[in-house]
Amino acid sequence: MISIQIRKSLSFALVLLIIIACQVSPGGFTLRADTRPAEDRGAMALGQAIKRLGVIGSVLHTGAHPDDEDSGLLAYLARGRQVRTAYLSLTRGDGGQNVIGPELYEPLGVIRTDELLAARKLDGAQQFFSRAFDFGFSKSRTETLSKWDREAVLADMVRVIRTFRPLVIVAGFSGTPNDGHGHHQASGLLTQEAYRAAADPGRFPEQTQQGLRAWQTKKLYVRSFDGAASPREFLPSLSTLSINTGEFDPVLGCSYYEIAARGRSQHRSQDQGTIEARGPRFSRLRLIDSKLGPIKNEKDIFEDIDTSIVGIADYAGHDERLRQKLGEAQAAANEAKEKYNSLHPNLVSPIIERGLKVLRDTRAMLDAINKAGVGGLS
Repeated sequence: MISIQIRKSLSFALVLLIIIACQVSPGGFTLRADTRPAEDRGAMALGQAIKRLGVIGSVLHTGAHPDDEDSGLLAYLARGRQVRTAYLSLTRGDGGQNVIGPELYEPLGVIRTDELLAARKLDGAQQFFSRAFDFGFSKSRTETLSKWDREAVLADMVRVIRTFRPLVIVAGFSGTPNDGHGHHQASGLLTQEAYRAAADPGRFPEQTQQGLRAWQTKKLYVRSFDGAASPREFLPSLSTLSINTGEFDPVLGCSYYEIAARGRSQHRSQDQGTIEARGPRFSRLRLIDSKLGPIKNEKDIFEDIDTSIVGIADYAGHDERLRQKLGEAQAAANEAKEKYNSLHPNLVSPIIERGLKVLRDTRAMLDAINKAGVGGLS
C-alpha cells in the first residue's frame, strides 16, 4: 500500500509537472509569462511612476535606420528623466545585411522592426516610422532623395512632430556629406526641414483639418561624435552639451547605458550585441537652433524650458486661475516624490489622491474656460 506521504509527494510532483507544462506549452490555458522588463514591474515600476509625477518634458530623436539611435540618450531621458521620449526611424532597415538568416528587403524590414520595438521596450522610449524605404547603401542625400518621395517622408515627419509635440528634437545626423551614408544625410536634412515645417500652419494643411495643429519645438540639437570612425565634422570641441548616460540609477540598480546596451543587443540581425559596461558614458549634442534666444554654457537639455506641470499654463493664454491650480498639483507631485518609500508605498497614496483631485478640478475649470471663450489648451 502506498503511504499517505508518498501520495502527497506524487500529487505535488504531478501538480508541479502540470504547471511547468502549462508554462512552456503554447496551448497553456491560464498561466502567462510577464514579458515586461524588470524596470516595468514591481517596486521599480512604481518608483519610476512616482518620479514621473509633475514632469511634462518630451524629446524626439531622429535617424535613418534601426540601430542609428543613441540608445543611451533614449534610456537616460525615458528611464532617468522620466520624460516622454521617442525615436523616429525613417526606414525599417529593409536594405541592410542579415547575419541571422536569409531574409532580405521586406522580410528583413519586418525583423528589424521587431528588433527595434524590443529595444524600445527596454529603454522605455516610443517608436515611430516614416514611409521611406531602405533601398541599400546610398552615396549621397541627392541620390537618396531622388528615390524617396521627399514630400511624403517630410509629411510623415511633420505628422509625428505635431502628434508627439516634442519640446526638444535631437537629429541623429547633420544632413551633410560628413554623415557618410546618403540615408543619414537625408535624415539629417529632413529633420531640420520638419522642425520648421511642423510650426508652419500653412504646411500640410490636411493635417490641420484632421485635428493636428502646428507645433513649435523649442530646441533642435544634432548629435556630436568623437572617435576615428565618426563623422569628421562633429568633434567634442563642437559639442554644446554632454550628458552622462553612464549615471547609476539606485531605483533601477544599473546605469542608463547598461539598459541601452541590453536594447542594442536586441538588434540581432545586425550583430549589435554590446557589453553592459558600467562607468561614465557620454552623449554629446550640439545646439543648432533655439526659439528661446541665445543659450550659453548650458548644463541641461531642457535648460530654459519649464518642464513642470505649471508650464502647461503657457499654452493656455497665461490664465492665472489655471496656473494656481497647476501649482497645487505640482506641489502634490513634489511632496509624493519626497516622501515616497519603496518599503511603505501606501504612505504617499493620500498625497497622490489629493493631486489627482486637483487635476480633475482643473479639467473641469478648463471646460468652463473653453465654453466661455476665454481660451484653452492649444
